Amino acid sequence: MPRLPGVGGPAMIEFILRANLTVPATPEQDNSFMLHFEGFDLDIESGNLSKDGVRVKLQPQPMRILCLLVSRAGQLMTREEIQKHIWAEQTFVDFEHGLNYSIRSIRSALGDDAETPRYIETEPRRGYRFIAAVTSSDAPQASPFPSNGTGAAPVPPSLPASAALRPRLMQRMAGLLTQHRLITVFVLAAALISYPAWRYFSHELPKSMGGPAPAPDAAVSRRTIAVLGFRNLSRRPEEAWLSTALSEMLSTELAAGKTFRIIPEENIARMKIDLALGDVNSYSPETLAMIRSHAGTEMVVSGSYLLIQERGSRHLRVDFRLQDTVTGETIESNSQLGTQEGLFSLISQAGAQLRSKLGAQELSAAEVTGVKSSLPNNPRATQFYSEGLDRMRAFDAMAARGLLEKAVAAEPEYSLAHAALASSWSALGYDARARHEAEIAFQRSQGLSREDRLSIEGQYREATHEWPRAIQIYQTLATFYPDNPDYALRLGGAQIASGDGQGALATAASLRKLPPLIAEDPRIDYLEVSAHGSQGDYIKEGVSAERAVQNAKKHGAMLLAAQSLRLGCWASMEIGQPEKALAQCQEAMEIFSRAGDRGGAASAVGNQAAVLDSRGDEPGALAKYEQSLAVFRETGDQRRIAGVLVNAGNIVPLGPRRRSMYTEALSIYRTIGDKHGECMAVGNLGNIFIAAGDLPHAHELYQQALALARSLDDKDLVGVWLNNDAEIVADLGDLNQARQMVTEALAIDRASGNLAQTSDDVFKLADISQQQGRTPEARRGYAECMELRKHAGDALRVTEVQLALAEISLTESDWKAATASLREVLTGLKTATIVDDEILTRSMLAEALLAQGDRAGAENEIRSGRQLLKSDQKHSSQVHDVGVRFGIAESRLLAVSSPADAARNLQILLKEANRRQYLGQQFQIRLAAGEIELRSSSQVAGRDHLSLLAKEAQAKGFHMIADQARRAGGT
Repeated sequence: MPRLPGVGGPAMIEFILRANLTVPATPEQDNSFMLHFEGFDLDIESGNLSKDGVRVKLQPQPMRILCLLVSRAGQLMTREEIQKHIWAEQTFVDFEHGLNYSIRSIRSALGDDAETPRYIETEPRRGYRFIAAVTSSDAPQASPFPSNGTGAAPVPPSLPASAALRPRLMQRMAGLLTQHRLITVFVLAAALISYPAWRYFSHELPKSMGGPAPAPDAAVSRRTIAVLGFRNLSRRPEEAWLSTALSEMLSTELAAGKTFRIIPEENIARMKIDLALGDVNSYSPETLAMIRSHAGTEMVVSGSYLLIQERGSRHLRVDFRLQDTVTGETIESNSQLGTQEGLFSLISQAGAQLRSKLGAQELSAAEVTGVKSSLPNNPRATQFYSEGLDRMRAFDAMAARGLLEKAVAAEPEYSLAHAALASSWSALGYDARARHEAEIAFQRSQGLSREDRLSIEGQYREATHEWPRAIQIYQTLATFYPDNPDYALRLGGAQIASGDGQGALATAASLRKLPPLIAEDPRIDYLEVSAHGSQGDYIKEGVSAERAVQNAKKHGAMLLAAQSLRLGCWASMEIGQPEKALAQCQEAMEIFSRAGDRGGAASAVGNQAAVLDSRGDEPGALAKYEQSLAVFRETGDQRRIAGVLVNAGNIVPLGPRRRSMYTEALSIYRTIGDKHGECMAVGNLGNIFIAAGDLPHAHELYQQALALARSLDDKDLVGVWLNNDAEIVADLGDLNQARQMVTEALAIDRASGNLAQTSDDVFKLADISQQQGRTPEARRGYAECMELRKHAGDALRVTEVQLALAEISLTESDWKAATASLREVLTGLKTATIVDDEILTRSMLAEALLAQGDRAGAENEIRSGRQLLKSDQKHSSQVHDVGVRFGIAESRLLAVSSPADAARNLQILLKEANRRQYLGQQFQIRLAAGEIELRSSSQVAGRDHLSLLAKEAQAKGFHMIADQARRAGGT
């Protein structure tokens, strides 16, 4: 174990969550998080400090700072970090005065001296460090789940979160020649990895914190129960909500005491859709076997209820049936009679009977109190909450939001209703409102068990994109409840969102080592698919997606299969298998449609649009995007509306319509508080100005997008906009600055393991090296890029590298090598959809053939290229650059018969390049013009022009052009 510098005891770096792992919890036990140093005992949970058993008084704010410093013993906490942790929501206070006062108060309470400190050391102008040796009580066993690599151990919910990182957004590029990345929004539907965090079942609540978590070894042996729902015998729609309410309440009651593991009701809802299960009194052995395979449960509870009107009273009869999914036998059957208003009492009696039949102990008084605190007190709140959950599980987030708003209005202090409302806002794309409700849920969760509080805080930290804290929370939950795979799956989701796809794969591997009912969970496969996709490894993503689909179907998890098909569809498209991709998306769409998931079906249609676009079927792609957009507008999913607008805007012709679509998307992202979406939309607007030749305006928008990405600490988007803006900076003539920007992007993308973005950075650096005359370095870069793209299965952009290598051969006058390479490229372009690659290839091949004296061959290539350039086939956003390259090749050919006409054509190209401020293009055009002059009657003028070009290019760092100009001019 690492040691703290200068302390000598075991390191306690951010280690706070300590629980008794061997002694079962009782109401009399002290269940706090206790840290100890030199006779002091610090209770992190209650905020109590004592010395040799005598309480030491300390005001709340100094106490919070003390807890923060002790929990990070040995580490320097800067004043800025303390401000962020303690004063983040109180910006109106005098922070400097408040912090100085708090430190003095802490030192006074501890008997410490600032000059010769024993506890708190000051680093002038920086911050503070707790230097005493710290120990804790009753540490948990080592976690079977890998951490995020920070070395930080799990922490309790009372401590502030550490600095936030951003979630990884699935970014996909379009087009072979698109150097400026068009961000394509790909919505990763992670709900099937880990369901919404408003309900996890743990309801022991002794004293202020609830009991300690059970030992992992003990937890694995818990029996598993799924409450499947209750049949409404009256069939009156107004009483349907009772089925959800009874299921939620019984699940909560049975979870208390930690004897059983309860399958979350969200998982049950998906399973009932997959298996087409209705609410019945009992299930056949065959159906029970399917339920066991899908949900991984050993027992199920089902039944029926009837609300009876009698003499002005409303009596409720509920029948309960407990069945074994292995044997198919009925273990227990009982009935309870009560009232609608007395649901809690009725459920408590039923739970007690089921516990007794299964040999479990009765709940303690404290555990009963914990169960009651986890349920709504207001009958109207219970009904609205139940109805809202039911609508969420039926994919109707808009209706759910309205019902859950009524629930929180009826009982504002009920934390779980706020958490569910946050999930509904999130499903509709309203990030800011989701964060607000998630924060309220967290603030009002103090009456819940530790497990539920951590779950709710995890949802809150996800909503605020505080990924290190979210990862710590799910690490803690996965460690203490290893038989509940939902926590580990949420851990994997948070790791992917933070950019740690490799960590998510390690989490999946850890889940594989658990007992078969957990290890075979098909959601683990889906986690692996998502992790590979987040790293841009399309081959592994595709292979794992096929495996995930097969396993999901084997378990009857059809919605999960559909999600895996969507990811597989994208991977197939990226590795150049569009027909397979379309089939995968079509199957996913059909599964979603049968399940009633309109949003999932519309997302699959949107993926089909992307595949059609990759094949060059722009009209078909736009039709699909419009189809999905119509659905999202109906369902009110704002984030997906904006995402489709961005994606469709990427392929509509340049002009007012594209700008309008980007602008609407930007407005939506700003309205819903989605800063990441805003960042993407702003950057994509920059692409419009590139295509229009307005580099300064594009540079300004890229800088705005980059600033947003940096403010979000979104390293992926920082890398994207650094790379894109570096291209503009290079075009404007500052190759050194461009190199610095791409180098930073490359460091970011290598660290994240994103192969696609890393290959873009390597390619851009090689381009810059070539322009700077560093040809060996450029070759190495292109070779590395080639390997990266082949490894990732990125067949669509391997051609880009082949053309770059052929360009080097042309520069070195190796005409035969260039010709062979370019003919090979043309063969591979027979199935290409964006014709610009073929135009560029034929332009370069014409130059190579002309240099070898094959004028007829060059004319044939120019003729073919001209037809493609003038056709109505699909072009990339870089079509102007391709046109310039073609114009230079065409002018070289024309110069053989008419040097004057060739010179005039080049002057037209030069005028446009000057207007666009493309310095590199200006140099290329001037080089061609000078070479043509040398072959005409103006040889002296040609040498002068080439000499001047060499000097100017050398001064700007364009050494390759400078060398070519000197060689051509004979200097």
